[in-house]
Amino acid sequence: MLFPLIGSLASRGVVAPCYHLVSDDPPPHVRHLYRCRTITEFGAELDLLLRLFKPLSLSELVRAIRDNGRVPDGSLFLSFDDGVAEVSEPIAGVCHAKGVPATFFLTSGFLDNRMLFFRHKASILAERCAALGRERSFGILQRLDAWHGAGDPGEFLLSLKYQQTAVLDQCAALLEVDFEAYLRSAKPYLTGEQVNGVLKRGFEIGGHSVDHPLYADLSLEDQLAQTRRCMAELRGRFQTPVQGFAFPFVSDGVGPEFYDTILGENTADLIFCLGGEPAVRSPRLVQRFGVEERNSRSLPVLLRAEASRKSRARVRALWRRSAFPVEQRCEKD
Repeated sequence: MLFPLIGSLASRGVVAPCYHLVSDDPPPHVRHLYRCRTITEFGAELDLLLRLFKPLSLSELVRAIRDNGRVPDGSLFLSFDDGVAEVSEPIAGVCHAKGVPATFFLTSGFLDNRMLFFRHKASILAERCAALGRERSFGILQRLDAWHGAGDPGEFLLSLKYQQTAVLDQCAALLEVDFEAYLRSAKPYLTGEQVNGVLKRGFEIGGHSVDHPLYADLSLEDQLAQTRRCMAELRGRFQTPVQGFAFPFVSDGVGPEFYDTILGENTADLIFCLGGEPAVRSPRLVQRFGVEERNSRSLPVLLRAEASRKSRARVRALWRRSAFPVEQRCEKD
């Protein structure tokens, strides 16, 4: 049943899986967030995708939508988020060897290891708690005003949101974790030199906000500021020929004003969504799906889920198109 169902995906535009990183030994800053693919697993997944779909680069995707108003059926758009150092190697190396174009969506504030993503901070601290042991960690973190009777220390740290970054910094001080030292030693993100190296190999980049907030938690003004600032920095620094923007986390909860503004002023040629259906309909919006989860499912299972999602979306679109003519016929009767 796998290939007939997944095969139906090929007749419905672009298939756009997104990853974060590939590693045989995931570093502490992602170890507690999701199970990333090993190099062997990633290579096997690329082989499967190449048997089913035809890969397109970001530039090809933009050109197809500009020229034809749609993406060719059976297209594959492969992307990676956050701009982690593993993009340079092994990810770009594996993709290059297999002839797969990929787009890397960069969080501009993380470039050159200038700051740590708040979720990466949480994972580093969860690793520290695991090393100290639950009882000792529990005793240390109880000193926090934000503790409020929380249970497991690791779960507490991973539950903190973008607006609670200061709490993560307080936890780091209590747990004797130096985030600046981690940035210097681990170098978790791409440098400008590495980005230029990836570009020279034929890959492309896009924007992913300044510091990776959940957009639904921001005002429209802050959503626009995050997007414009990120896209302007990448365009100015790397002379990107086309402009793609991918939401950090998910696009759920973002209103039509954001899409109308960003597309209307051409801050982005395409916007890449994740999660539920966006608030507006446009050929310049591309729906992606995440590959990594904390309890990661296999790629065939995820492709089946994506086929089902597209089928439901197609039915809803057909229903919307038929609704107005039906109303007209009723009025005539």
